[in-house]
Amino acid sequence: MVSIEREWMVYTSHVCGGTIISHTHVLTASHCRRAYGTYIVVAGIQHLEEITDETQTKRVAEFISHPDFKDEETLTGHDIAIVILESPFTWSKAVQPVYLPRPEEEFTGMAVLSGWGEGEQGYTLSLRYASKKLISLTECAAILNTVGKTTNVLDEKNICTSGPRSQVSCIRDSGSALVKNGVLVGVVSRGILPCGQQNAPTVYTRSSSLVEWIQSHTNDLP
Repeated sequence: MVSIEREWMVYTSHVCGGTIISHTHVLTASHCRRAYGTYIVVAGIQHLEEITDETQTKRVAEFISHPDFKDEETLTGHDIAIVILESPFTWSKAVQPVYLPRPEEEFTGMAVLSGWGEGEQGYTLSLRYASKKLISLTECAAILNTVGKTTNVLDEKNICTSGPRSQVSCIRDSGSALVKNGVLVGVVSRGILPCGQQNAPTVYTRSSSLVEWIQSHTNDLP
């Protein structure tokens, strides 16, 4: 996991999570990119305010959003972007890539979500991990409808998980990785606000549905 941070005049602030897929490429959500500002990617950290010898910071050269993503339509399944770095990461114990799935690969059971999103006690500075149950799009849509989120559009490029209240994704988890056995299952797109509702689903962009697009923009995948 990496922290994607926006640069201000004298400080940076965490905006979204991201996943390293090569020495110079990171995956995140398209809606994490704003129309202005410069960004850095920070890897090899567990705490947002604690820099160690393992920490690597890289400037962002370019964001490539999926061409079918529209900012006003973040409820579609194309909420994914490739972040190109100005200089490469060096692999270490704390900085490693996640493997991409095979095209259209299916996942079931449990997967692990990591991120710096808001928790029950507010914003967290420490990276957290949560086991999440993968659920069908039909079940996901039914839950969304019960909480009044009828505008949520789900398609085959989405995947959903559910979990206890303490493990629901929230603000600042966008772009974070859902991983199963070292393979990227999905990229966090959205959840239900307010955060913390019991068994509320998290909606992801399903990486296996867009892996060919990802590969077409990268040339140094592991």
